[in-house]
Amino acid sequence: MTTTASSLPTVKDTDLLRPFGGKYPAISTDVDRSMVGTTNTPAESIAGLDPETINPPNMMTSEDLDNLFASVTPPDITPHSLFADVNDNGRQAHKKTIIRTFFDMTHDSHSSHDRLQRVRGYTIGGRSWARESTADTNLTVSSATHFKLGDLFTTLISHNNTHLALAIAKSTVIKKMQPGAKPVSMPVIPRAELPLAESPYIISGQVLSLVPIPYDGTPFACAWDGKFVSFSLKKNKQTSSDETSRIRNLQFSVTSRLIDCNIHDAACSGRAPCDSDIDSDDIPEKTWLFPSANLLSAWNYLWNQLMGDETLHNKFPIFTSVCDGVFPYTTSPAPDSPGLCYSLPIQGTAIEESHRNRSTCRVCGLVIKETDRQQHIGRHILQSVLGVRDSTVKVPVSKEYPCGTCAGPTDNGNCKMGIKSGKLNSECPSAYSFMVNRAGEFRDKRPCTNIPIKCPLGCDQTHWKYNFLRHLDERHPQWTKVVTKGFLSTIQVSSAEQAGLEIPENLVIEWPPVLPSSDSPTTVSQDSSSRKRSISPGPRSPSRRSNKENEAPPEEGGNSRTKKKTRII
Repeated sequence: MTTTASSLPTVKDTDLLRPFGGKYPAISTDVDRSMVGTTNTPAESIAGLDPETINPPNMMTSEDLDNLFASVTPPDITPHSLFADVNDNGRQAHKKTIIRTFFDMTHDSHSSHDRLQRVRGYTIGGRSWARESTADTNLTVSSATHFKLGDLFTTLISHNNTHLALAIAKSTVIKKMQPGAKPVSMPVIPRAELPLAESPYIISGQVLSLVPIPYDGTPFACAWDGKFVSFSLKKNKQTSSDETSRIRNLQFSVTSRLIDCNIHDAACSGRAPCDSDIDSDDIPEKTWLFPSANLLSAWNYLWNQLMGDETLHNKFPIFTSVCDGVFPYTTSPAPDSPGLCYSLPIQGTAIEESHRNRSTCRVCGLVIKETDRQQHIGRHILQSVLGVRDSTVKVPVSKEYPCGTCAGPTDNGNCKMGIKSGKLNSECPSAYSFMVNRAGEFRDKRPCTNIPIKCPLGCDQTHWKYNFLRHLDERHPQWTKVVTKGFLSTIQVSSAEQAGLEIPENLVIEWPPVLPSSDSPTTVSQDSSSRKRSISPGPRSPSRRSNKENEAPPEEGGNSRTKKKTRII
């Protein structure tokens, strides 16, 4: 009968070692029944052995052991070390590194020239190589058609704020910029997209420190000394010279339109010439060698690229000095050519004005500072909207939602812009980064408040402030019934702002035309002898109704201020 759980007794005091009673389980003294009939020696015969017939082995005394140890020559034992020799020249490596090198099959980090990647598995940015990517996993990647993380590239850098120098860098981060969205890190991108005018990629890297190789018939001009160049950052008014001198910058970022990745194919991995007079301690055993012809070719390509595109004149990285490493690069003289220094002064070139943060206004041709562009262009736009004639205008302001940094059209995908981390993020060639909230504050010396504003009515569009009333009229005809009082104050252009941007008094309007009745009006002075009238700024523009009793009747044929109380489109 098979015993089941239901058939077991359920008495409270049941002994679980013998639930059915009987003897406790134990080792039997009887002969194993499975051994009966075999050829094994019976247990009785084994038990009947005579101990006296068994001869125990001879036991060694302590004296015998001492003589035995004295006759054995001890081996030559090397003291233990965490390092082991890896070649005949006495080069050592940590034993843990050796084991990881031979048994870690995840990636070839042990052959990387980046120490952080080689030792710890990540780059200077602190992120692992397993990056998020939206790239097609079935894409065939080739070094001839794609640019990858870790590849070498050349670009131009201002290392002392006065000169422009050729730099060879190792890529550490590739980001795809998206207006109004978070940048996406990319492990690989097509080379054909790098120089395009609409290329959205930003390349970050570390500059290689290169030492010149004395000419001995070899085509190579420079060799990497195993270090990366560090720079001091650009000074500003809030940073003292002592604080700036302590800053070290190993990584920089540049637009993909200003790089050349052909140097990666030209670089050779090997040893520096043995008969060179360079200290061997300054160059690693395995390093990169760069031919002089490829360095000169990269310089010519990048220089022509920079000179031929005005939108790149202020896109190269700027530092104040070199803190560590050999930079700018130089080459030793050869019999048929002198030595070269891959650096040129910026003064006297086409990029000089842009380098001084000054550029030419598209509308009037005036040279203005970069930080004043939003104010200057805003004056042109507001005067154009309100019909003010300006004799300095050479190129009219666009009627199709003019851009706040160039006054050109923003329709059909031109000059796309948004707000990122509180700053302007625009694809306009004349755009520069500024804090949006700060620029939207009215000040006597900086009256223009033309800033990007995101529409709160569900269309998810962003427009410049001076274009917003037109957007509301065209996209949201019933906007006056749904917008909040707070948003109306956001798009308000006060009379003080209009006066500060040189709008004549007879053309100053109420902007926007519909305001909450709880807002208190501002007071306009009757003294109009000065171009910038005395106006006390308030939360809204001047109310025509509140000042109507104090206004003189319009002259015959003149423009009535009441007639100018119209909606802006």
